[in-house]
Amino acid sequence: MLLLLLLLLLMEVGVVEGVLVDYDDDDGVDGVEMDLLASGGAFSVVRRCVHKTTGLEFAAKIINTKKLSARDFQKLEREARICRKLQHPNIVRLHDSIQEESFHYLVFDLVTGGELFEDIVAREFYSEADASHCIQQILESIAYCHTNGIVHRDLKPENLLLASKAKGAAVKLADFGLAIEVNDSEAWHGFAGTPGYLSPEVLKKDPYSKPVDIWACGVILYILLVGYPPFWDEDQHRLYAQIKAGAYDYPSPEWDTVTPEAKSLIDSMLTVNPKKRITADQALKVPWICNRERVASAIHRQDTVDCLKKFNARRKLKAAISAVQNGDSYVGGSENLRFNRVSCIEWFIFNDARCVTNSWWNIISTDKSRRRGIPNQSPSRPPPVPFMPLYFPFL
Repeated sequence: MLLLLLLLLLMEVGVVEGVLVDYDDDDGVDGVEMDLLASGGAFSVVRRCVHKTTGLEFAAKIINTKKLSARDFQKLEREARICRKLQHPNIVRLHDSIQEESFHYLVFDLVTGGELFEDIVAREFYSEADASHCIQQILESIAYCHTNGIVHRDLKPENLLLASKAKGAAVKLADFGLAIEVNDSEAWHGFAGTPGYLSPEVLKKDPYSKPVDIWACGVILYILLVGYPPFWDEDQHRLYAQIKAGAYDYPSPEWDTVTPEAKSLIDSMLTVNPKKRITADQALKVPWICNRERVASAIHRQDTVDCLKKFNARRKLKAAISAVQNGDSYVGGSENLRFNRVSCIEWFIFNDARCVTNSWWNIISTDKSRRRGIPNQSPSRPPPVPFMPLYFPFL
């Protein structure tokens, strides 16, 4: 049964040669299925919305608060509180937080460029210097968070988005659902994050703080340079043992063409002792980043792109399997779309019938909703445009 559900999921969103692609609907609305698929878990969906006064488009994360525990509701309030504090060009900005009787809306920037890693594999040219530019923007966002007493705790490819599909679009850090507020004299306890990006101190259950984000940046930079992670094992216990020991290397031949300066920066980020780990501000001053034109290699890295394609396909498949196992997945045929645990019909009716009158934000339903007999009370909606919603991953 699990395999059947997974097959339906992969068929619906379209997996071509192992790489996830957007579903292209026959009515000309690109990525409509992705609108339904985007999910923050069992109790939320992400929808495109329009500000009724300005006509500007945003992304609304809609949470069914009726199904949240008291602890989950506290986490939601913490996420909204943290996001309100953060206004940076490399962070997806929260514009509004709206609480209604049974639903909570978080209105974010609408980022249309998709995931950074997916964009890289579609480029005609990708070099070490490009990797330097990517990690610089990520570090800029993390340095800003740390200056404001915020630790993200879930840095990973799925949370690195592009503002638009334009060449040179800004990298945007998203999803502060696991973020915490700390001060310089405070350490945190608690297991949170994604396995391959967890720091040694988290796995050892030691007190931790801002350096956990730098460790994750080191993992991301390693992947940006060769297309695969520094720590990898199908067995989670062995994976965690590698991480706690800081057991990684630079195998030949793929690392032979990477500059020593890039490897040195990775080493300073993947330092097991968090007290000796480089900070975001310090990393931004490393010549490989701030003087990349002279230091970083400008040679095209085709092998990195090829490996990254496989890495992307593997993590997407893993996310799909995890989603089906957890019951949070999107499952459906051409005329039967639904969320497990969350009723898609409920969301559509709620969005059109009530949000239009109760807030500044008008949630847009799609042509597909009308074809399924779901009422649409937004007759003045703008014409459909290609759409990539703000992505909140399953992992």
